[in-house]
Amino acid sequence: MSAGKRIVFTHHALVRMRERGATRSEIHRAVREGQPEQGREGRTLYRLEFDFMADWAGKFYAKRQVVPVVVEEEHSTVVITVYVFYY
Repeated sequence: MSAGKRIVFTHHALVRMRERGATRSEIHRAVREGQPEQGREGRTLYRLEFDFMADWAGKFYAKRQVVPVVVEEEHSTVVITVYVFYY
């Protein structure tokens, strides 16, 4: 991701973030600091692990990994979906 690009969220990404427990600030950090991986159809995934130390869906987890899937456009990075893994 280019440092000067703004991060834009699709409606789908915002819905998935709410369902899966990710925040906008975590997504921003993941895109800027996370480990990039090549995804399908020219997409890029960024993985970043966070300390969680809380309950999610009735179970305690120490860590949470946030994985936004993005498409790079000329002036912005578009988050199209978000995966979240608890462990």
